[in-house]
Amino acid sequence: MKKYLLVAVLTATVILSACSSDSTVDQQTQNQTQVTTQAITEVVAEPASEDGLTAEQWIEDLDQFKHDLEWYSTGPYQKIGKETFEEMFNQLRADIPSLTDSQREWRFRELVYSIGDGHIDMWNPEQSSENLPILINEFEDGYFIVNALSDYAELIGEKVISINGVEIEEIVKNFEKISNKESIYWMRSGAIDKLHHAYFYKLFDYTDTLEELTVTTGSGDTALPSMSYIKIANPDHWDTQYTIGNLTNYSLWGTYTSNRPYKEEWFADNKVLVVRFSSCSDEDPNLPLTEFGQIVSENIDKYDPEYVLFDLRDNGGGYPSQLYQAFSESFFRKHDLIDSGRLFVATNRQTFSAGGMTTHFMVKTFGAIHIGQPTGGSPFTTVVSSTAAKELKNSGLGFRVSSEKISTKMIETPSVIPAVEVIPKSDDLLNGIDPVVNYVIELVEE
Repeated sequence: MKKYLLVAVLTATVILSACSSDSTVDQQTQNQTQVTTQAITEVVAEPASEDGLTAEQWIEDLDQFKHDLEWYSTGPYQKIGKETFEEMFNQLRADIPSLTDSQREWRFRELVYSIGDGHIDMWNPEQSSENLPILINEFEDGYFIVNALSDYAELIGEKVISINGVEIEEIVKNFEKISNKESIYWMRSGAIDKLHHAYFYKLFDYTDTLEELTVTTGSGDTALPSMSYIKIANPDHWDTQYTIGNLTNYSLWGTYTSNRPYKEEWFADNKVLVVRFSSCSDEDPNLPLTEFGQIVSENIDKYDPEYVLFDLRDNGGGYPSQLYQAFSESFFRKHDLIDSGRLFVATNRQTFSAGGMTTHFMVKTFGAIHIGQPTGGSPFTTVVSSTAAKELKNSGLGFRVSSEKISTKMIETPSVIPAVEVIPKSDDLLNGIDPVVNYVIELVEE
């Protein structure tokens, strides 16, 4: 029987400090990431501008972007090299007169995200907020609909084959081009998130309208409207369940996101403790993070679990210093968890910024066993306090750039790779099975 999944609002906050130093990634895998300089589609001569901007105005915006990037950033080309960036820049400058406005914006985004800094971004203030009324995620056996607004609940569990006649894997690979390139996992995660936003289908000319997209599953074609829907978390009512029909408007990460910023769960007759963090920040006004840490510590004393799992899946980041105050070295030492084989930390591709930092720190400092999937970003990523938002003069496109230099450590360690890889299958998720938690529970049963 299909299980309706819970989806929560995940605020992708970011970080203010760094943790440790050793590389934990398979660099050979990361080298698969290539920067392309080709246009996204065949172009036609002198297309009419959709918003009245001339090619010269777009070129002026491009020059402004390069100027602002180089003026504000202390080293924006460490990831791809200045020569590669200049090739992309010059090619776009030459192509602008023959591109449509949508193609121009797409190529601008490609250029921005090639920087490979997790906190760089680009947005269009005129970008629509319409989303598909379904939630798609990738598994070992393909792309599946894992949640939907109530009117489309019958689609939950269906495997997605194509959207508007284009195979879904092709769409994802194209959307990766305008997703953050801090790591190949962040690229894929960002591309899957864009599957839900009608704006990007129109930007790539997959559709002429934002009103409707046709999703083809194993059961056939379904015309899905794009719509705006918002579910805002109320800190005074953290226990309100985020059920089907309450998908979020922007951040569609939350397969494992808790309906609270942090909480504890007990399994296997209290022999397994799972401490879930949707954020690494002190965000619950009714339960300060330090107080939560004290409660967890008292319950460990009370129940004496065999294993403790810190679950950082779908964790967008936050402030590591706040988390470390509540769960300091003394906490782990008090409960004999350091280098004990009893402490686990879980991540997936939606673990970013402070989530990746905390994972790396727990592995290197406390000997935690890392389980799950690679983190989306590097534990040595830049910090949000170093960023500034800019706006291009003519198009109004906004972008965020960091003044912090992309470090060698960040390049060498674009993700934290788990010691025990556990990849969920569609049947697991749709039947309410958490393979990561089950892995730890099975250790008890041994």
